[in-house]
Amino acid sequence: MRNRIARELHDSVSQNLFGISLNLRSLDYALEQDPVKACQITKLLQEMVEETQTEMRLMIYELRPAAHEEKGFFEASESMINLFRIRYNLDIHSSFTGDEALDSRKQLMLYRILQELLANVAKHAQATKVNVNLYSGQGKVDLLVYDNGKGFQIQEIDENNHFGLKEIKERVAEMGGKLIIESNWGEGTKIKIQVKK
Repeated sequence: MRNRIARELHDSVSQNLFGISLNLRSLDYALEQDPVKACQITKLLQEMVEETQTEMRLMIYELRPAAHEEKGFFEASESMINLFRIRYNLDIHSSFTGDEALDSRKQLMLYRILQELLANVAKHAQATKVNVNLYSGQGKVDLLVYDNGKGFQIQEIDENNHFGLKEIKERVAEMGGKLIIESNWGEGTKIKIQVKK
């Protein structure tokens, strides 16, 4: 996870900061010579700062597992989902029902799994719509995440390099849960996870 965050810091945050620095230099000249251009640069700078802030919040969520304890599992998950909506312009419909009576370790692992699944959708699936449904009750937790993205052929993937799938499988197995993946080219992806409480 930390290696991925380091790559994202380099690929997105550091590039945005470099772009902000360049535009700030241009702004000095534009303020004197071209007020219209200065307004355009100012608007662009605001957008770049907001994008960088959102990107940093996503990374902080990854580095601060206590977030779900501070807010509660459902609320923290909804907050994380909202960051993905903003950062990646995804139409995500989410539903969390039942109770949160689940030990903190399983809460954290499910939180991390959901985070990884959304990151995969945002960066690889080319999806525009995502549904997240989580039900907690009757001695079990059911998590369903499905998207309208490009999909893939399950038998063709390399778990060691593909979409964090290996990590997700390991976490589900550690909880003694069940993982079902349904996907085909052009048909999106549906992932079901069931864990005993």
